[in-house]
Amino acid sequence: MTGTDVSVERVIKAPAASIFAVVADVSRHPEIDGSGTVVKPKDGGPQHLTMGSTFGMSMKMGIPYSMSNTVIEFEQDRRIAWQTVLAGPLGRFIGGRIWRYQDGATGRLGPTLAAADGKLNALQQAFRNNHALQCGFCTPGILMSFTDFLARNPHPSEAEIREVLSGHLCRCTGYAGIVAAIKEAASAPAIAGEGDRP
Repeated sequence: MTGTDVSVERVIKAPAASIFAVVADVSRHPEIDGSGTVVKPKDGGPQHLTMGSTFGMSMKMGIPYSMSNTVIEFEQDRRIAWQTVLAGPLGRFIGGRIWRYQDGATGRLGPTLAAADGKLNALQQAFRNNHALQCGFCTPGILMSFTDFLARNPHPSEAEIREVLSGHLCRCTGYAGIVAAIKEAASAPAIAGEGDRP
């Protein structure tokens, strides 16, 4: 990867194939979920994921809800990615996040947004500068959404920023710091198209 993903890293002393086996097993997703919102897989889905697999997941964040997922990348023991949308008619409007796990040069398997040298990209640094994160629950999704959004719209208006934010729920902030961070990142050369993307 080129530093365009949100990063959550856990070092597990095990062969990548063993870790991949857990990630590709839908029944084990509650064990690897860092948010505490994954409850259990919906009935009728595959136990082992492969390219094109679709699976539902029962979730709970205050209230129960369901997510529908489709595997969009698959390389056995190396990489898997699935795209998530809210199950039901609202899925057309809510979701679209991609969760990717891959074994990189470090031998680690996990989703990442950090550059290879471990430095924060412009968007991550702007979040830090503007105190745009508190508990961290919403931060990965917002960073992923705005990494993609700023790549497509490098000079957004505040109204456009708030429109994209409307698909996210932050339980700690009034969004002011998040909006300020995105404005700052949009003015950075790495996001605004004057250099490498974050």
